[in-house]
Amino acid sequence: DLTGDGANELVFGYRMLGSGSYLSYDIVDRMFNGVRVAVHRELSHGSAKVNAGDITEWDAQYTGGAPDCCPSYFQEDRVAWLAGGWRVVTGAHRTAAGAGDFP
Repeated sequence: DLTGDGANELVFGYRMLGSGSYLSYDIVDRMFNGVRVAVHRELSHGSAKVNAGDITEWDAQYTGGAPDCCPSYFQEDRVAWLAGGWRVVTGAHRTAAGAGDFP
């Protein structure tokens, strides 16, 4: 239950092939008189963890021309139902030590 309404939402994730290694996920809910994809996210070299009430996600960020293999850091955000709508709450970031150092 990500919205606190007592009904379970469905989180469906899939990985796209290619050098970006994107993790995409959807949050499907039954609000507003039907079933709908309420949130769609795409994370470069990403990962996501479903928690009670939110999803914590990590998305590779590149600065200064960093190559695709070696993100500068990972942005950690939280996707949650807040104040009557889905929101992305920007959090801290993690420094990547090098290639393959993914969360």
